[in-house]
Amino acid sequence: MIIQPVKPVESLAPIVLKKKTPVLNFIEPEVLSEYMSILIIGAQGAGKTKLASSVLECEQIEGVLYIDVDRGTKTAARLITQYRNKVKVVGIDKLDPIGDMKKIIQWLEIATDREKAEEAGILFVNIVIIDSISFLADRTIAKLWGTAEAVAKGNAPEKAATQPEWNQQKSIVEEWITTLRDMHCHLIVTCHQHSEKNERAGVLMPQLILPGKLGKKLPAFFDEVFWLSIDQSKPDPKKPEDKPKSRRVLLCNAEGNQEDGFREAKDRSQTLPVKIEGPDITMKTLFGYFFKD
Repeated sequence: MIIQPVKPVESLAPIVLKKKTPVLNFIEPEVLSEYMSILIIGAQGAGKTKLASSVLECEQIEGVLYIDVDRGTKTAARLITQYRNKVKVVGIDKLDPIGDMKKIIQWLEIATDREKAEEAGILFVNIVIIDSISFLADRTIAKLWGTAEAVAKGNAPEKAATQPEWNQQKSIVEEWITTLRDMHCHLIVTCHQHSEKNERAGVLMPQLILPGKLGKKLPAFFDEVFWLSIDQSKPDPKKPEDKPKSRRVLLCNAEGNQEDGFREAKDRSQTLPVKIEGPDITMKTLFGYFFKD
């Protein structure tokens, strides 16, 4: 009797290969709720710089880096002098705004980390102010276009900026905002606004002073988008000698968009009223809404 060897039964179960678990960069819940990114839009003289710099009065702010592109420190001089121990001011060179911003971001990577900042002997920063993004965008395209160098030499630019240069400007500015927004700090950015007449509607439409695509997309990068304006009271016919009184109005909630249909305010914190009015609006008022606890 010949015994045939038994053939092994092939397993139908799939072979499981051990894979390395990918490492994810988890975000702690307190970081999600602690830091705010704020865009303040307003016409010249509306009080954007004054509102942004008033953050120095907030007790929870330990250190501020003020990126002064618009010479706004003249308006903020009193507060900067008063709180000189917790603020550093840096300018942006017209000839090399891209190089300056690169150095600023590298410095902030250390300054926004308390342990690294202490080890390096520099100010710990938990808020960054850019005043203003309109001027920073202008200097960026001037660098890419070659205008800054030409003017510095007393020459006129040889050509107009090309579409690739405008696209590059948009990408660079968006990358700066994204990088700063994602750091462990608050971010406040001011932006100039002007009005253009809409021929169809026959009304003045507020517009960000930024190139088209950049101006349309910029508000999407921020948690809070505010429109700051100055309203004057109507004269009282019974008291013609009385001068009209002015008040600042901060539009800060999406419901306020319905007022004119153009100023698109945003409040992701869901803590603010539709608008805040008064002779003097400060960041301390806003932080009171954001961090009630």
